[in-house]
Amino acid sequence: MVTGLEVLRGADRFRFANRLRGWIEVEDGRIVGQSGGGMIGATTLRIGPKQTTFEAVALSSVRPLWWARPR
Repeated sequence: MVTGLEVLRGADRFRFANRLRGWIEVEDGRIVGQSGGGMIGATTLRIGPKQTTFEAVALSSVRPLWWARPR
């Protein structure tokens, strides 16, 4: 299934987009698993009739969850 974000990325229409969906797993009142994410595109530089495209480099977006720490 091709989504609107995938079509826009293929057309080089954005640099970064958040895909707003996610889930969590909870055991004994604590979050033990989670998922979510974003999507990055490329950057195209155009000068006159010339152009070049720089592919994006994904960096980690996983950060410690302050609300999931043991208390």
